[in-house]
Amino acid sequence: MARNEFEPEPSPEAVVEFPREPAVAPDDPVKRRLELLTDQVDALQIAIATKTPWYREAGSLLAALALIVSAFSASWTVYDTNVRQKNDAVAQEKRRKIDQIRDNLVQIADIRNEEIQETTVGADPVLGQQRSSVRNMKRLVLLETADRLAQDVRADLSAHVLASLGAEHAGDGDYAIATAYFKEAITKSTSQLASIGSQTGLAAAYMTPHSPVYDLERGRAIWRSALKTMDDRDDESAHFFRGQSYVQWAWLETLNGNDAVAAEQVANARKELRRLAPRNPAGERLLRSIAQYYDDAGHFIRARSDAKPPVRKFEGRWLLRYADHPERSALLSVVAGPQPNSFVALAEVSEAGRMIGKYSGMGVVDGDSLRIDWNGSKASGMGTLMPQAGVTSLRIRCGRAAGCGSENVIGEAPQTFEMSKP
Repeated sequence: MARNEFEPEPSPEAVVEFPREPAVAPDDPVKRRLELLTDQVDALQIAIATKTPWYREAGSLLAALALIVSAFSASWTVYDTNVRQKNDAVAQEKRRKIDQIRDNLVQIADIRNEEIQETTVGADPVLGQQRSSVRNMKRLVLLETADRLAQDVRADLSAHVLASLGAEHAGDGDYAIATAYFKEAITKSTSQLASIGSQTGLAAAYMTPHSPVYDLERGRAIWRSALKTMDDRDDESAHFFRGQSYVQWAWLETLNGNDAVAAEQVANARKELRRLAPRNPAGERLLRSIAQYYDDAGHFIRARSDAKPPVRKFEGRWLLRYADHPERSALLSVVAGPQPNSFVALAEVSEAGRMIGKYSGMGVVDGDSLRIDWNGSKASGMGTLMPQAGVTSLRIRCGRAAGCGSENVIGEAPQTFEMSKP
């Protein structure tokens, strides 16, 4: 091809020539080192490009799962052990409290038995009163401790324990507390006799005159229902239990002044007790006891008409106002007792509108006054109840007042008061 005349001729400087790699000797160590590094880099790149992720390798996955399971298992074991130890400690403490309540009730029963067995005939009456006060102090402390522990384990207490606590409070005149215990005992009773015992205890609390839960008809209904559940039994235990229950019912009707109803229950009691086996000592003792208080027609043996003074004038509710403590007063309830010229007395003492104590005891007519030997409790400055014992004497018609009297508490100065109807 002809060269264009206008195209410049190639210059020698326009031709680019790449320099040749200098020749290296075959045994050059630098060359060999470079080749080795190049091969290692290539192998590493291939390995990275073809390597399987760790989470796709079965061995790695199993190892990770095993580690997780092991950690969870260890944590659960520690947690479960701690929970078990805590539950065991709670259960052990619960058992300890229940055992303590039972032990306290056994000690209270022993104290009651000592009170019954001890005779003070011919003994120093002051010494006998002091002994009774010490026993009652111990009993109240045991009962207060049992009550406090019962609040923590109430749901786990047996019907027998609940009924025993109820009976103790009923004996102290704490009928509101007693009814709560009796009701719980009834729902937990597993035997017929245990249930009937709690029901009659509840009925008695409702039928006791001047009780804060007083409800005569309700008490009667509970008593009928309790006895009806034993109609199908014809054994010694059932006859004695029914006879004893009818006697208790009759006594409560007598306290309420319902002589006709009381006579009916006395007749029922005698009928049941006479169905016992001949010479049954328990039945004979109860029949003799009935004969002391009720005649053959079932009428209560009251004081003779020439008794001095007429005992009924002390019956009823009295408001006592203390001369040396203007802010202190007591509401005293007096009902006829089991013996002629005897009474049962219950009192609640208040100061500045707050109840500070209560007591109960038996009263006996002594000349023209009524003497009440009582045991009770009084609130201390720390708010706890402290046992007390003493003697209260009542007289009717003292000058302008409807009545007056004196109160001698062991360890305290004598007090005087005036009486009036509330």
